[in-house]
Amino acid sequence: MTCDFFGSGVSMEKGEVETETGLGQEILQAELEARGDMSAALETLLEALLSKSELNDQELQQVDQLSDIDKTIFYAMMERKNSQNSGKGRKKREEELNKFVLKKAFKQFTRQVANYCKPKRSQKRKANEKNQRNLYEFYFRKTAMRLKISIENFFLPNRSKNPKLKSGLQSLNASYINLVLNSDEFRAKLKQFVTEELLQGYRAKRPQKMRKLLQSVWRWCKRPQVKMIKDEMNAKGFTPASQDVDKEAVRKYILANSKAKIPWSDFEVREATDHILQIITSFELEHK
Repeated sequence: MTCDFFGSGVSMEKGEVETETGLGQEILQAELEARGDMSAALETLLEALLSKSELNDQELQQVDQLSDIDKTIFYAMMERKNSQNSGKGRKKREEELNKFVLKKAFKQFTRQVANYCKPKRSQKRKANEKNQRNLYEFYFRKTAMRLKISIENFFLPNRSKNPKLKSGLQSLNASYINLVLNSDEFRAKLKQFVTEELLQGYRAKRPQKMRKLLQSVWRWCKRPQVKMIKDEMNAKGFTPASQDVDKEAVRKYILANSKAKIPWSDFEVREATDHILQIITSFELEHK
């Protein structure tokens, strides 16, 4: 049985509904709960830190009640975020802003295709590829014909090993964005997504991203690098306690390690939103 996606003429198999189990998240949560000094208060305060311009008096009092190690995590996060938001630290590059918005937009739009026409169980392996192909057909087929170029030019640049979904472009740069904005349908959908869905959707996923960050912090503390920090402190004449070494390791990891994937703050998400909307506005003015 087939179905037509929004009248686009794209034929898709219609089958059973496929749902995510969320098992990975449950395992991660169990691992975090197994660590005795993990506190719900820390997660709550970190979310407040990432969603507000400043904490209120009650939240500041709750920070004082955290354990020493959790307090170290909180203040390191605050230092890194304040540095970025004030312009003193490393700001997000334009390509990072493009990647943040467009990858989430394409993922959301592909999910909408998948929710409309579900694959049969026998075709699960090819379902994602098929949904992505249908997405490009719906939004970019007419534009590709009008511009007299291959639709493959509109494929999202990625490192996929599947040649059927690979574009010739290597990055989400200004050239790629200007190309996809030639599609009136995609441009309108992208504008709606960044103004109505992006921030709210990211907020819903941020707690899980934060738990993954905290898990990576605990793994880091068990590595040989922690011994190096202790040796550095000893060389300076200190004889640190084990917890002091842990705190210094955590602080250095969050502030300086590129592997510390800090979730984006509301400030940064809005920065990405404004950046994309500005590009769309400029494009529309140039193509009146």
